[in-house]
Amino acid sequence: MSALANVVEYPYLPELNDLFYRFRLGHLNERYYAQVRDHLESRDLAIQIMVVTMTGIAFAVLGVNEFLPHDKLWVAKLVALVASTVAFLVAAVAPWLKLGTKINEAQVAAFAWNSAVREIEKAMRYIKNARQGDPQVAVWMHTADSAYQTAVALPSPKDQDNRRVGRLFREVEAQFPCDYVWTSL
Repeated sequence: MSALANVVEYPYLPELNDLFYRFRLGHLNERYYAQVRDHLESRDLAIQIMVVTMTGIAFAVLGVNEFLPHDKLWVAKLVALVASTVAFLVAAVAPWLKLGTKINEAQVAAFAWNSAVREIEKAMRYIKNARQGDPQVAVWMHTADSAYQTAVALPSPKDQDNRRVGRLFREVEAQFPCDYVWTSL
């Protein structure tokens, strides 16, 4: 009988379950888009470094051109030609990749999911301690749902990395176990 006396009744258990599901899903999406953004930014940086390096090599080779023996001049000119051609081609092709647009989209999605997670967490904290019939519960549910729906409404990526999603799902599950609402909030 004493074990039953220690059980706490939560009047809003279905709402908390729904919010916790969305909370985990929000963390998964936030981490996914943050990693996609980081990956795209590193790709963009690699392209910029390649263009700068190849341009630098072309100018350096042409700069030391007069110090080379006359019979080796053609090698220096060939190296400069190849380096400048590679730099030009990479610089010309890079805008077609639309990395800047993809980075911005991933950034917006990561921010939207971060905002949704924060709103959901605040709602879970309030609803967990709310009494039966509390009128503020509906307000908190609406606020959390609005933030979640805003994040869901963003366009999703055309090509999704399922291995990354699986790894992130396991991380989120480990960080937020099933009893998270009761033990950590």
